[in-house]
Amino acid sequence: MIPRSARRLPVVLLAALAGVIAAAAVAQAEYGPGADPVSVDYGRLEQGDDATTDADISADGRYVVMQTRATNFFADDDPDPAGILRRGGIFRFDRVTKRLALVADGDMYSSDDGTLALRGAAKPSVSANGRFVAFSTAQRLVPQDTNDNLDVYVRDMNVPVGTDRAASNAYTLVSARDGGDVPASYAPHDPVLPGRNPGADVWANTAISADGTRVVFQTSETSDLPDHAAVDVPAGQVLVRDLTTHSTRLMTRQAGGGAPAGGAAGPAVLSGDGSTVVWAGG
Repeated sequence: MIPRSARRLPVVLLAALAGVIAAAAVAQAEYGPGADPVSVDYGRLEQGDDATTDADISADGRYVVMQTRATNFFADDDPDPAGILRRGGIFRFDRVTKRLALVADGDMYSSDDGTLALRGAAKPSVSANGRFVAFSTAQRLVPQDTNDNLDVYVRDMNVPVGTDRAASNAYTLVSARDGGDVPASYAPHDPVLPGRNPGADVWANTAISADGTRVVFQTSETSDLPDHAAVDVPAGQVLVRDLTTHSTRLMTRQAGGGAPAGGAAGPAVLSGDGSTVVWAGG
C-alpha cells in the first residue's frame, strides 16, 4: 500500500471554497479579500492532495461540507482497510475552529490492482446549522443495510465515528421503507456491479431540510419504495423521507389513484422547512 505521505496529486480548486494553504497575503492575492481556503487540514498544514468537487455551506456560513478525492485528510488513527485505498470522501470544515472532520468515506479501490471495490459517499447537502449531512453511498453504514446498492444516508456530526462505521450510531438510513427502518430492496442490476449497483441517490446541495429531519431522494433502480410488497416500482421516483416519523412518501404520483409515475430526471429541490419539493422531469 502506498503511504499517504507519498500520495501527492494536483489539487483542483472549487472556486472560493477549495484552495492551497498559504500565507494570508498570498491567499488574498489568489482569491481576493475575504476568501478562505477550506479544503485544507490546518492541523497538519496540508492542502488536499486531489480534487475537491461538490460543496455545500450551512446557513450561517460556519460549516462547509465538501466531496473530495484527497487521501491525506483521514485521521492518523483511521487507517485504510486492509487491501483498500480510500479516495477521499465527504468532509466538513469548521471555519471558526479550522477543524476538518470526516463525514463519510469516499470511493474504495483495491490497493493491488486499482480496481473500484465500492462506490463511496458523494453529493453532500448540509442542514442549516451544519449538524446533519445527507449523501449517497454503497457503504453499509447501519447494521440493517444488507443490500449491495447505493443508498441514501444522513450523518449526525455530533456523534463520533470509529473504524466500525456501522456500529457508531452516527448514520441514519434514508432510503428505507415507509413506517420503519427496513432498507429498500432493488431489482437485480444487469450486469451486476459489486459495490456500486444502482439503488437510491440524491442531488448535491438540495436534498436536506433546514432542520435536518427530511430528505428528498430519487430511486435509480426498480424498488419496493415506499411500501410495496414486491420490487415492482419503476425507477425514477422522487420520495421524501421524514427521519422523525420514519415515513417515506412518494412525490411522483399519478393524478388519478396515486400510482407511481416516475420519470424524474432531477434535480429535486427540498424547501427549507421540508414541506415542498420541486423537481425537473416527466
